[in-house]
Amino acid sequence: MNKNKELQKFYRFSPEDLAKNKQGVITENQKKELSRRRLVVPRRNVVAISILVLVVTIAVLFNGGLIFLKRAPYYYMAGGAIAVVAAGSFIPLLFEKQDLKLKTAHGQAKIVDRIEEEMALSENGATHNYGGVPYRSSLVTVMFVEGVIFGVNGIVEHGDVCRIYYVGNGNVVSIEDMD
Repeated sequence: MNKNKELQKFYRFSPEDLAKNKQGVITENQKKELSRRRLVVPRRNVVAISILVLVVTIAVLFNGGLIFLKRAPYYYMAGGAIAVVAAGSFIPLLFEKQDLKLKTAHGQAKIVDRIEEEMALSENGATHNYGGVPYRSSLVTVMFVEGVIFGVNGIVEHGDVCRIYYVGNGNVVSIEDMD
């Protein structure tokens, strides 16, 4: 399989999608794919948290309420309200607007390793400390094309010349190898 076919399979776009991208248009299939990518993790989180909220709500209803609500006459409604508020806090993730302005990066791919640091949740997970604040660092491999950062896909190699069509902050909709 040639590199362009592999890229089409990896990013889930067709030659027709690529042709439309060259005209500056994102196809409906690509919009659906972007939506699918964006919702994969939040949907999993919403499902997991919804199950947790459901279990807590059932426990509240069948065990006579939470300890701090035992003396309240409306502890059943309070348990339901807690569940609704917890579940409702994740609904905005499903309706978040996505930047669909098509952008292009064309040039030689530079694949580099870089160290990313993030604040550690505890001293145990920290790899170093700055002024009493624990930090953890990790090595991340990224791809730069025209100064834009993209995730590494294992298909484009360092030095390959490619044209990438993307939206938002490097969310690839199609890519073609120019070599």
